[in-house]
Amino acid sequence: TPGSKSLPIPPPATTSMPTSTSTTTTTTVTVPSACMGASGTVTMSAPTTSTLRTVGQLQHGAASLGASNQPEEILLLDEVDMFFGADFYGRTHDQVAVLESSEVSDILKMIWKNRSLARSQLLQQVKASPQYQGLLRALRGFDFVVDREVTQMCDDVREFQTPPYHCDSGNNRIGYKELDGVCYDIVYGYRTAFAYLHEADNKNFQNSQKALTTGLRMRVSCGQFCYNKINPACILGVSGTLDALGGEEWKIMGKYQIDCYSTMPSVYGKSNFKWWNQEGVDPVTVVETRAEHFAAITEIVKRMLEDKRAAIVLFETAELLKEFEKSEYFQKVSQKNVLSESKSHEDKDYVIKKAATAGQATFTTAVFGRGTDFMCNDQRLLDAGGVHIIQAFFSADKSEEVQIQGRTARQGKKGTYCMILCEPDLHKLFGSKRRIAGQMAPKDLYNNYLEIERAKLQHQKHQTIEKSLAGAEERDGMTRQYFQALLAGSLVMSQQYFKDLYNKIWAAVRQGRSGGGGGPLHVVFCLDGSGSMGGSPWRDLMQAFTTFLNTRRGNPDKVSVVIFDDFSQVAMSMVELNSALSSWLSMPGGGTRFLPALRDAQQLLSLGSQEKLAPVLIFMSDGANGDGDCLSEMQHLHQQHPDLQCHTIFFGRGGSERLRLMAEAVPDGQYHHSVDGIALQETFKSIAVGAEYTK
Repeated sequence: TPGSKSLPIPPPATTSMPTSTSTTTTTTVTVPSACMGASGTVTMSAPTTSTLRTVGQLQHGAASLGASNQPEEILLLDEVDMFFGADFYGRTHDQVAVLESSEVSDILKMIWKNRSLARSQLLQQVKASPQYQGLLRALRGFDFVVDREVTQMCDDVREFQTPPYHCDSGNNRIGYKELDGVCYDIVYGYRTAFAYLHEADNKNFQNSQKALTTGLRMRVSCGQFCYNKINPACILGVSGTLDALGGEEWKIMGKYQIDCYSTMPSVYGKSNFKWWNQEGVDPVTVVETRAEHFAAITEIVKRMLEDKRAAIVLFETAELLKEFEKSEYFQKVSQKNVLSESKSHEDKDYVIKKAATAGQATFTTAVFGRGTDFMCNDQRLLDAGGVHIIQAFFSADKSEEVQIQGRTARQGKKGTYCMILCEPDLHKLFGSKRRIAGQMAPKDLYNNYLEIERAKLQHQKHQTIEKSLAGAEERDGMTRQYFQALLAGSLVMSQQYFKDLYNKIWAAVRQGRSGGGGGPLHVVFCLDGSGSMGGSPWRDLMQAFTTFLNTRRGNPDKVSVVIFDDFSQVAMSMVELNSALSSWLSMPGGGTRFLPALRDAQQLLSLGSQEKLAPVLIFMSDGANGDGDCLSEMQHLHQQHPDLQCHTIFFGRGGSERLRLMAEAVPDGQYHHSVDGIALQETFKSIAVGAEYTK
């Protein structure tokens, strides 16, 4: 599945994710001519299950630990806030069976060679080939797998460059960006296979045959284990952010009976970190415009350098860092370096070592605010007051803020910290237009506004995670049922459980609530293409849109897409869903007005009604519009299309009362809040799975 890892999990510690001493593996099955259905089934190792205990219970029962033949598992946490993040709590460890055969390799090569054909024509050509028929014979009883996987191959071939990949020519492999490095264990469906073929065509591998042997395989989803269902005998961890946890996190820790804590004072003595008690710098500053934001940052940086100190500035995103680099203010700083994820390891090491030296400015992004050791060994710098950290954004997670503060005053040395924030960034984060620049003293601003709004965000975040747990836990239960049948050697039950699980994971077709079969839909998307969607938000939206299409593949639906900013443009009109691609869409980048998009949606929905297609409206935005509440327009849509299924989606932190009211204006309308790209994909997927024909 997209983004899944097909090597042993847990991942290496460099990913900053919780790790466990137990691992699960991906099985590779070679099927040159064997029949998986007749001679055996895919078997995989399943995680052992043990009883969760508190530390105290383990101490009392220590004598029994050595008596067990099965080693008990311990979950080790590197930074406790990782336990609650999107990569652990509420997510699944996806099991993938990798099937190798000459038929699979030949089919992938055939699709790659004929990728210019229309999708329906390409799929028809592949299914008529001897290789496809041979694969059906090799996997008798699993025709539905072959059909679904080959269909997915035809879908993925035009998207092989999304997301961007890295080709390691010397080691004949394809990797993807992860944190500040490249991971070669990640596979994005069959896009990665076509990336291998693309690089082989361009002779970019030292050994193309070896590379293609690795890359050209069928990858079958065969299980999803919830991380939150891990039941270790003991959970141990260390953290510098325990005090930063909110009420929601403490509730979750209570569920896991984490109830024993030890606080260890620093071996370096009393901290010399200064924030609220520093001289000459406001602890928290909020300005009204981006130009003022950059100017305020530059002023503090220059002052630090004049005082023979060092300054490290952390922007929230790489896009904002690049914007600063292109501004006139960047040129006003003399001794400076930029630390970015795109730099080589050698260059990053150099910039990190240079950052904590007298008279040096370093501009970087939030990803380097966790775990990066800006070690200070310059006595001149220490005598002058140490490293000054400027956080140029407000963290939705308090733990991130604490980690960023920890980049200075390390090991008992001196250091200071401040925030310089841009008011429009806060408006977008909190979903509010409240004017705060210059309105409050720094401490009041932080305690009585920023902290309160952050608590609201955390509550919304955990509501979203808990909501996603229900579906994940259902798939977890089906996976365990399937694995138990495998371990029991029950071939018939294993095959049936696998089929149910496979269909659930891929969510090819969802039956209607009445028990009737699914029918054709006309899905009209109204997607925000305003300037605030630039960069990663737009890429996240395109990934979510592709997820929706992939989930509904095989249905006779039609898709229309309206992209809007200040104006509205119809990017797709009544296109067959099986032919639609996200690459057809582009972002205009203006302001935000809803009414033009809704009027275009009305016309498109009327076209679908002429073909008796069930109408579905999906309206997504990341900010406030400038043309009213649009409620009368929504009510008019319902009057014209009484069976309209309506979904409004707010993308980002905070939420949108306007989008919620728009959904409520249509009976049974649903409002969704997706805080990040992962949540947006889940939202689009859940809408795709739940869509039904309501004639």
